[in-house]
Amino acid sequence: MVATAWSSNSRTFMHFCFTVCMHTRTMKLLHATQQWIGHTCVQASQLEDLVEAGGQRVEQLEQALASSEARLQQAQQEARRTQQEAQQAQRALQQATQEASVAIAVMLPVLG
Repeated sequence: MVATAWSSNSRTFMHFCFTVCMHTRTMKLLHATQQWIGHTCVQASQLEDLVEAGGQRVEQLEQALASSEARLQQAQQEARRTQQEAQQAQRALQQATQEASVAIAVMLPVLG
């Protein structure tokens, strides 16, 4: 009877020790998991911040690009206008040169 009671108590005690050990391990695992989740959440939050900042930077770059394209178009238009004015000035110079040549040719015999 004593042996049976001791054996039963021994099994109960071993079961209790096993339960406490498993509970301790489970709590340690739970704590480590909570820390990992917390660390992962911090990383996710940092990534979200980086993505948001990257999105804002992309918007800024798109605006800068649009502004640069508008300035480029204006510069191209101004260059075309300047080229047209230069061509007109060159034609006027050629015409004046021709007129001067004709006037010199007409005046040389009179002066001569």
